[in-house]
Amino acid sequence: MRNFIAGYVLVLASSAIAQTSPVTMPTWLVPYPGAKVEAKTALPILIESTYTIAAKPDAVLAHYKKVWKPSADFKPNFDGIGTSLRTSAPECEVLVHILEDDAGTRVKTSCAAKPPPPPPMPIPEVAVTPVSTSPGDDATKRVLAEAEARHKKGIQDMEKYDKPVPPAKKAPPVPKMQ
Repeated sequence: MRNFIAGYVLVLASSAIAQTSPVTMPTWLVPYPGAKVEAKTALPILIESTYTIAAKPDAVLAHYKKVWKPSADFKPNFDGIGTSLRTSAPECEVLVHILEDDAGTRVKTSCAAKPPPPPPMPIPEVAVTPVSTSPGDDATKRVLAEAEARHKKGIQDMEKYDKPVPPAKKAPPVPKMQ
């Protein structure tokens, strides 16, 4: 079911981005030395490749730190499962996910098409309602004035509860019996 939903979202996204040229993986985004790509997906809007390497995750992270796009900030994000790296390259949106595996490290690189910018939002027109001078205005003012007067009287009635209450006087001490 999850794959079905992901496929459906991918189809919707591809129709929205259909007018852009096919995505290409950035040239600087190279796999860890000696890695063999196990799976590769190439669609007009997405390129993914997955590989497993015997190296430790820290070594793979160090590799990507060296090759990472020079103008991008290298900010690894550990999420409790693995480490993610994200950047926006001219070619696409890049995501590298590094996971520790029994065989060493599993790496998935993705390059997704950038969505088109949203159309500019029109500035809504603000309707100005003229001030009415109908007889109903006087009735409204009277009702509001009465409500204000009731409110003020209610506050005055409650003021007695705002005054401190003096402590009760202590009874005289009981004489001791001898």
